[in-house]
Amino acid sequence: MKQLGPSLVLLCLLVVGCSIERTQLVGHYRAEYSFGFDEIDLRSNGTFTQTAEAVVEGVKRRATVSGTWTIEAAEGTFGERLSLRPLLWVENGVGKLHPKFGSVGEGGGIMAFGREWGVGRIYLGGGNGYPHRWVDK
Repeated sequence: MKQLGPSLVLLCLLVVGCSIERTQLVGHYRAEYSFGFDEIDLRSNGTFTQTAEAVVEGVKRRATVSGTWTIEAAEGTFGERLSLRPLLWVENGVGKLHPKFGSVGEGGGIMAFGREWGVGRIYLGGGNGYPHRWVDK
């Protein structure tokens, strides 16, 4: 039982460290791809702007959309997700250019979010190896 004590303390610190409040999500995020980038600016009023740029058939294209964002689960619990509506089609889920690049997906999108190593910089998405990382603007 004595050995269990330090493990429980560490587990509690990790759980508390992993929790991200809505106000902490506000900021500028960027994902880098071989074909370009995707940026998302989350504002405190629940709105966002997404800007993506890609080279499509040798031509540089830029697309922008604005919409609203919410958190899809009770704050402070595991499994929270960021809901963005609408959302641009940028990449195909495996880091490649989406065939509908720049088109608006009216249904929006859902992204997991968290902290790098549980305590570091906040990221959005990334299940495909290409997270949107928080950056200073």
